[in-house]
Amino acid sequence: MLRPVPTRPRLRCAVLHAMLVFSIAWTCEAAQFLNVSLYPFLPRPDQFKVALQEAWNQRHPDVSLVFYDYDCYKGEPSDILDVFVFDAIYLSEFRDMGFLYELSEQDIDDWESFMDFTWDACKTDGVPYAIPYLGCINVLFYREGDEELGQVVDLSQLHNILGDSSTPDVAQPPPGKGLLIDLTGGTTDACLYLLAQMAVYDEFTMDPPLLPSDDLDPQALANLQLLTKMAGVAQASYVDVAGNRVSWFVAGDGRALVGPTETLCSLPPDRVDSVRFRPLPLAKEPRNEYAYYVDAIGIKRNMDPRKRPLAIELANLMASNEVLLNSIRPLGSGTNAQYLIPARRDIIPELIELAPMYEQIVDVLLSSVRFPFRIGPDSRTWISENKASIRNQILYGESGVWPPHAERPPLGETGNRLYASQHEEWHAVGGPLAWPPYRATCRAILG
Repeated sequence: MLRPVPTRPRLRCAVLHAMLVFSIAWTCEAAQFLNVSLYPFLPRPDQFKVALQEAWNQRHPDVSLVFYDYDCYKGEPSDILDVFVFDAIYLSEFRDMGFLYELSEQDIDDWESFMDFTWDACKTDGVPYAIPYLGCINVLFYREGDEELGQVVDLSQLHNILGDSSTPDVAQPPPGKGLLIDLTGGTTDACLYLLAQMAVYDEFTMDPPLLPSDDLDPQALANLQLLTKMAGVAQASYVDVAGNRVSWFVAGDGRALVGPTETLCSLPPDRVDSVRFRPLPLAKEPRNEYAYYVDAIGIKRNMDPRKRPLAIELANLMASNEVLLNSIRPLGSGTNAQYLIPARRDIIPELIELAPMYEQIVDVLLSSVRFPFRIGPDSRTWISENKASIRNQILYGESGVWPPHAERPPLGETGNRLYASQHEEWHAVGGPLAWPPYRATCRAILG
């Protein structure tokens, strides 16, 4: 004779079943979407979005990606974001403020394939707080066949070749003479000052001394003022919302152009091979070490814990070989690659096959020792308080006083990239590629 099931065990089973159903429903409700922001200052940002969306849909078609605009140079990441891309100059500050989830090597797919400087930029005391994404370095573009500029290794040598601008009161340089560079961005110039300060003393650190703008290192400041002399005040302070510097260089005006490797994306495809480049020197003596910027993927520390496993998976997918390659590659025949530098070394050979100029990127940038550029926990406060004065001193001398009748360029608030401060205006005027033509902090390569 079968015994009836006791009431208490039956009740316990019912309670456990209800708890399981509730737990699954609770988790599924939270995991219906992820809020993500990509780095906005890219040649073709939509290509990054499409590549990520397509790869994610193959894995989790039931989990939507909601894309938000976030500019790390203007403020801290919003509480609504789950995954966000930011400039690692702010990593120390974001970590101390509790914005970044502490990761482990086990959380990060194939971390050994990241270039060393990008991986180092994302760690504090050996602990990763972000996943590497892209790298950046200032480069000096010149035309094929210019053997003098092809041998430049220090700032004194560059000045000896270019000399002071012959048209300092005119924004557009004469054919084949002068330097094209944008020094209108406040964050751009503050970061350039720190890079020059480290280069002058050949001492690279992830926590550089943050001097007040009325007590800057005189040699570092003088080196940056030398760039202004080579360009001319009118050219260096020219607010370029339509990419004219690149257009002038393509047309033969100026002898050299400062920008990151992705500047190549804005050139006509049939002109890319006619350009050469070297790391931009910021010291008057030869240096074999250069500081590189890194864009990193952060996972919000205070996010809904039910979404965290998916957020970690999404961050890894963003930095995967497949997504990075599809984000950067040419869109088809007759189009340029974005010429950004991926954090993962494994996709470089494929990029070289698709866009042979990547071979020059590797050859030239691998000639230097690469050090990640971070500013330390007081980065935002120091930049905010000192960028206007630093910019003015670079452009107008130690007094920072505008010369008579000179137009005062607006203080760029966005980014440490050339033209990042004109990002919105560039889209508004509908430039030829509808993006800021190049970034002052530039990009890097293998580690």
